[in-house]
Amino acid sequence: MLAREELSDTAQRRLKIGREAADKLEQQIRTTLDVFSAELETLETFSADPEKAPNLFDCLKSVVEILLPAAALKEIDLLVDPALDEGGKWQVIGERSRLERVLFNLLDNAIRYAPSGGKVRIRVLEMENEIRVRVEDSGPGVPEGEVNGLFRKFFQGSGRRGKAGLGLYFCRIVIERWGGRVGYEPLPEGGSCFWFQLPRPAKKD
Repeated sequence: MLAREELSDTAQRRLKIGREAADKLEQQIRTTLDVFSAELETLETFSADPEKAPNLFDCLKSVVEILLPAAALKEIDLLVDPALDEGGKWQVIGERSRLERVLFNLLDNAIRYAPSGGKVRIRVLEMENEIRVRVEDSGPGVPEGEVNGLFRKFFQGSGRRGKAGLGLYFCRIVIERWGGRVGYEPLPEGGSCFWFQLPRPAKKD
């Protein structure tokens, strides 16, 4: 077997391309498994108990730490709403691992489509019984004709080759299962905002 140093430049480039393709395929398979796992799981796989419900602050902190290197590579400022602090009450109805996947999908999309040197901002809006999370980016936005298909299974918009078209669909089925809502809106200054809204667990007497 040849060592990597003994491969020609052309062979090394092909090896790199093959490995990148394999990594993308593996990610698509994992996403597919997550999607259909979420579809088949019962409604009892999440918690409405304030003591067991996931903490949005903790989930977002974990996801941001994972994605910071990707943002730094593109020189993107990843900005988190200062209102989202450790001392707040950020419990929402749901399940932690899937909530983290929802946050990861939305932030990963924003980082990929934001231009180099751009910004991705996470905002939160507190309501009496719900919390809304907004992920805003300074990218090109979504063409008007593609907006209605964004959260459909296997939907792939223009310029989104190599993706399975399941990330946003996963977000929708999970958030709706927990009694929440998810959506998209263009930003007035240009760019995209993907948002979701989840109910807070009921307070115990």
